[in-house]
Amino acid sequence: MSRTAVVALLALGLCGRAGAQAQGTSARGGAPAKRAPGRVSLGPGYKPGVVSTSFLLRLPGVREEIGLSDAQAKEVDDLAKRFDGQNERFVAEFERKVGELRSQGATPDEVSAFAREADAAREPARGRMEAAQKNVLDPRQRARLEQVRLQTLGVLAFDRPDFQRRLNLDPDQIEAIRPIVAEANGRVERLSPPAPAADGVGAEAAAKAARSDALAARSDALRAISKVLTKRQRALYHEWLGPPFDFAKLRSNDAPPRKPRRERPAG
Repeated sequence: MSRTAVVALLALGLCGRAGAQAQGTSARGGAPAKRAPGRVSLGPGYKPGVVSTSFLLRLPGVREEIGLSDAQAKEVDDLAKRFDGQNERFVAEFERKVGELRSQGATPDEVSAFAREADAAREPARGRMEAAQKNVLDPRQRARLEQVRLQTLGVLAFDRPDFQRRLNLDPDQIEAIRPIVAEANGRVERLSPPAPAADGVGAEAAAKAARSDALAARSDALRAISKVLTKRQRALYHEWLGPPFDFAKLRSNDAPPRKPRRERPAG
């Protein structure tokens, strides 16, 4: 799946396990990357299941949306570069340790458990970096960035414990919503990738059809979820979304260049 297609599906909040499939194998040495239902893979260096603010802040369209100044962009990029450097060292150490585990006869489940522990150990550093990036923004920019992130998550937000707590969903609502999100993910996974075309016309048409199908899946899921929510919860959710974000801004290939990095551990 092309970067454009992945970003488009992420923008709809419906990439789910299709993102994991696009990633292929994980850093766990050829074993297929396991993803829980409703999780998003953002690629190397980013925790599955999280449309992170640091990822969004790399995108020119998001920077334009929140009105990021050149000076702010430099501060945000400098913070990200420092984290990327730490991440490179972390991945190298992780791969060394995985090699040791395999040489000692560790099972795939044991390696997977270590990957999850390693992932959790790095979260504080990523959290500090994202908090520092947010401090660069003014209150209006931070609020709009969170609105864009929630719109980007789409129906996947309802599968996240932090959002479930924020919206005060009860256990019965959570259980009712889970299969709705899973079905939306399943519909997206079944979408055919754009077929190669010499002139690009066929591929663009296929991509457009895929985006339309993904949008339909999202709309159907949101309608179903809306029936599970109370009137107050529906009002809060729409308030938190804010003005619609133009996701066409995410379908460009002009994201800031990044140093290629190896896949990181993912539980």
